Amino acid sequence: MPNRLARETSPYLIQHSNNPVDWHAWNDEAFVLAKQLDKPVLLSIGYSSCHWCHVMEQESFENEEIASLMNENFVCIKVDREERPDVDSVYMSAVQAMTGHGGWPLTVFLTPERRPFFGGTYYPSEPRGGMPGFPQILDAISDAYFNRRADLETTSQHVIEHIQGRIEDPSVGIQFNMERLNDAYTNLEQQYDWALGGFGAPIKFPQPFVHEFLLRYYATYPDSMALQIVEKSLKSMACGGIYDQIGGGFHRYSTTVDWLTPHFEKMLYDNALLARLYFHAFQITRDDFYKFVGIDILNYISRDMTSQDGLFYSASDADSEGAEGAYFIWSLDEVCSVLETDRDSQFLQDFDITEDGNFEGKNIFHFTSKQNDHPFFKKKDGPQAHYRKKLLEERYKKEAPFRDEKIIFSWNALMGQAFLDGYAATGDSQLLDKAILNIKSLMKLKKEFGGIFRSWKDGKFSGYGYLEDYANFINLLINAHALTSNPNYLLDAQVLADGMVLKFWDQSNRTFYDTPIDGEELIYRPNELYDNAVPSGSSSASDSLRKLAIIFDNDEYRDIVKFTERTVFNNSLEHPTAFGNWLTGFWDGLVGMNEIVIIGETNSDINILRNILLKEYVPNSVMVCEAQGDYRGDVFEKIHSTPLLKERDLLAGKSTVYICKNYTCELPVNNTEDLKNLLKHHKEI
Repeated sequence: MPNRLARETSPYLIQHSNNPVDWHAWNDEAFVLAKQLDKPVLLSIGYSSCHWCHVMEQESFENEEIASLMNENFVCIKVDREERPDVDSVYMSAVQAMTGHGGWPLTVFLTPERRPFFGGTYYPSEPRGGMPGFPQILDAISDAYFNRRADLETTSQHVIEHIQGRIEDPSVGIQFNMERLNDAYTNLEQQYDWALGGFGAPIKFPQPFVHEFLLRYYATYPDSMALQIVEKSLKSMACGGIYDQIGGGFHRYSTTVDWLTPHFEKMLYDNALLARLYFHAFQITRDDFYKFVGIDILNYISRDMTSQDGLFYSASDADSEGAEGAYFIWSLDEVCSVLETDRDSQFLQDFDITEDGNFEGKNIFHFTSKQNDHPFFKKKDGPQAHYRKKLLEERYKKEAPFRDEKIIFSWNALMGQAFLDGYAATGDSQLLDKAILNIKSLMKLKKEFGGIFRSWKDGKFSGYGYLEDYANFINLLINAHALTSNPNYLLDAQVLADGMVLKFWDQSNRTFYDTPIDGEELIYRPNELYDNAVPSGSSSASDSLRKLAIIFDNDEYRDIVKFTERTVFNNSLEHPTAFGNWLTGFWDGLVGMNEIVIIGETNSDINILRNILLKEYVPNSVMVCEAQGDYRGDVFEKIHSTPLLKERDLLAGKSTVYICKNYTCELPVNNTEDLKNLLKHHKEI
């Protein structure tokens, strides 16, 4: 008999609907019941593509005896961290405060008042490797709750005080200047793995924000090692097992320092952020390798992770056929049979396919030959490309990993930006069309819900949007305007930004909160400042307001950006890998934003000059376009009266580009040669 989770929208919760555990979703009813029964709450947080979440489910939550212990002694609540990032943030912070580390599945024990007093991550079903078994944990917690409750309440109070006091005082010791950002670069240079690329050991995450900062750094300091750091990382990752060499797209992270062995889940946000990074690397280096990797990621998303309405699915699982990575690994005989090739062929040598294998007796494809000659990326039409197609066709015959088809608003916005960046780098109008379709579909759902929402699946919404949902969508709209000249995108962005400030900005504390002011009241209102797998809501909000402040000359937005940046500046220099998106924002603010204005009769006219700009690496910029013949009436007047467009005229009746800083412009240009010369001498763009 299915439990209550069968009624939920989250695929992760529905996966647990047949557990013998008497699960509740996160709601008031569960905590009222805990108070009535005088039982502690067992809170379990995870997500659909989490490998160790599945392991704990199989070992413990499907075990009748363990489930009986849980049901007898606890009110059990299951949460999808992707639908409820606020709940996850609060209790992850609590577990990190108690244990010094965190992760998923997150296992937290609470009082009926929602106050955490003990927690951890994965617990095995029986003692293993120095870890207690989950039944031992359950017995100990139950005993402590009924016999030493005062001690637990004291612990809970200390934990809450600790996590509420994490915000740095923005008024203390701030020296906001370029010299200090140079310190951040030096810190990163010292942490870098010069042999294999990337940061960290033995587990390595791709760190796209950090590499975006390094590209900006190189653009200003071309004699630095910043570009070498980026290029080594990007080529090592794309040639490693962390990249799906057969189907495209990045896995979540590498469990080995050489990028060979991934955790095999694929997340929408990782691939969005990495596609953008590869396109930016192409723009600054003109190395086709990076362009092909970016296109390959978007091809994977279009083929396997996109709905008919152009909405992007959230994730695919690591496991299939009951094993981690089964979908992605091959025996030597399997490969030879599919390709009808000898066991000593050059293709097998290039991708290190052997009898012994490199992962549990089988092979993870990774390119080990001359990296610059990768047959899929450097020479995408090379003689070995057809091998890849045959292997992919064969792989589609296997049982595929579970695909989480819920539509998360902010992640869709990130991927929409990746398609826009792909169009900017390649000129492929199909990529622009897919981004615009995604925006239209998100807008349609937004209208149906009555505002920004968190996630949607099968006609059901999970609830209100969070700061990151607003901020990432605003950034998407700003970028969409720059590439289409559609003024409605800018006006929509302005309306949403005003709403974002109203709902999430706290002027008294001078900080953004992740939850809206009218959202559910938790034990404290979370305001995550770290850039984790996705940019923090605060750093994304600052990015969007920095641009809109210039476009609409809005001093309120400028002040908010100033306050938020000074809140995290000191910490970001000491821990740059945890504040990568903030660092790019600091850089844009300190170097100064280039204000690019293009005036034309139609969007097609504007494209002639805009396409020259798009080929360049122009990170610290905001672009506003006015197609005077395409848009008329109130919409045109609202945009035309903005400071960047006011009194900007066509030069000799032709499409014209103005490049400005602080509303002071260089001489306008109206032909391709003059624009190229202007860019050549405008090194800061």
